[in-house]
Amino acid sequence: MGSGGDAFAFCTTLCDMDFNVIINPILEFLATDLGMLSSDIGRVIFDLLYPANADAPVIEA
Repeated sequence: MGSGGDAFAFCTTLCDMDFNVIINPILEFLATDLGMLSSDIGRVIFDLLYPANADAPVIEA
């Protein structure tokens, strides 16, 4: 098995990732009609599963 030093050497190669390579295709997908529809469906599901705990703010004049 070894002393575990190889695991840290593997981790240093993962730290050099370019997040733009991961995020840009996701943002391009969400800009399409299908992407907007799927994000709206996800938002509705999230709002149903995790409703707001606080009442809406009221402005009293």
